[in-house]
Amino acid sequence: MVSTVQRPLSSVLNVISIYEDFIGAVQACEAVEWLHHHFDGRMRIRHRAWSYATLAGTDLRHSAYQDWEGSDLLIVSGHGDRHLPANVRQWINECFQQNSSGPAALVALFDFDSSPENFDEPLSRDLRQIAWCWRLEFISNEEFEARMNTDFSGGSATLKAADSPGFQFLSRGRTPPSTACAAPSLAGQA
Repeated sequence: MVSTVQRPLSSVLNVISIYEDFIGAVQACEAVEWLHHHFDGRMRIRHRAWSYATLAGTDLRHSAYQDWEGSDLLIVSGHGDRHLPANVRQWINECFQQNSSGPAALVALFDFDSSPENFDEPLSRDLRQIAWCWRLEFISNEEFEARMNTDFSGGSATLKAADSPGFQFLSRGRTPPSTACAAPSLAGQA
């Protein structure tokens, strides 16, 4: 039997986004706006955003780590044809190693058409590996849009986020990672 880290339900959805550039930042902010619309006042959204470049510097990494604590959802937005920078991968791994209450799902937003033939793009492979390693639910562009397009107009005004189709991961939590998920060294990474 595999145990899971249970997450207490909250009236606040804590989202942390990591973006490559201006286009990625806009894409991540649009996803957060979509969340606002989806939950329609039933849940407050707390969003913190960090760029790849900011996470490369040591000055603000600690502040970004504080934003990580208690986050429910990680959004990574970037160009699909590029690998996740080694410093960003290392930061994500370190955050998970130091805080077991990190996000339960990773939303990967790419700037390419998220059709099946793009499944193997470098950023997609990198993020799927992180999601697998840390036992996160992996949600890509197309799947995120499908979950957000659910119509709740006839539903109860007291609908909880965890009851929303596609967002059960908020209460389910995640399975603890295997010991094989140690933060890799930066040597030899793209």
